[in-house]
Amino acid sequence: LRELYQDIARNWKGLCRPYLFFILMIFWIPETMNIHRNISDFIADEGPNYVEQIPVITITKGEVSITEEMPYTIYDKKNNTPFAIIDTTGKTTSLDNSPATVLITKNTLIIRKDEKEVRSLSLSDIADVIITRKLVYSWLEIFNNLIIAVLFPLLLLISFAFHIIQVVLLSFLGGNFAKYFNVNLDFKALMRLSAVAFTPPLL
Repeated sequence: LRELYQDIARNWKGLCRPYLFFILMIFWIPETMNIHRNISDFIADEGPNYVEQIPVITITKGEVSITEEMPYTIYDKKNNTPFAIIDTTGKTTSLDNSPATVLITKNTLIIRKDEKEVRSLSLSDIADVIITRKLVYSWLEIFNNLIIAVLFPLLLLISFAFHIIQVVLLSFLGGNFAKYFNVNLDFKALMRLSAVAFTPPLL
């Protein structure tokens, strides 16, 4: 291992960014497959518990309507707590007094991201659509098929950018150590050494 790092410092060229990218790619292929498998299992196991409670939702000119009595509640069956509420009557206008995560009003979709953040999305720009359970299942299938194609490059690029920042910081730190021990290493060599040093923990 010592001879390898000596060879990297003396003989290798460039900054080893393609090498780091390749190692990260090897790391993220099985990781992304594991994430995809977990998502697929969740959709298969938990999806029907929610989808089978969804009524036929009609959106016409940005306004929501259902035939069921409102407020209509979709439950998290595991905890027997409200997950989503549909109320176009105006009686329910926020999630402040409810443990639910989603609220659909006459023309707004409200989603609670966490205890402090709630987002509202206007439905006024949505074209006429009828949302059925069959349509929701087809959306879930499309999402399941596309997620790996979107997730893999996204995770790879984010982790690559993060590791490049780490490599630069480690190179500055390594430069200080090199000066302390009177070792002559230029910044490119330090960058190469830092990039290759990520190989053991990643693999």
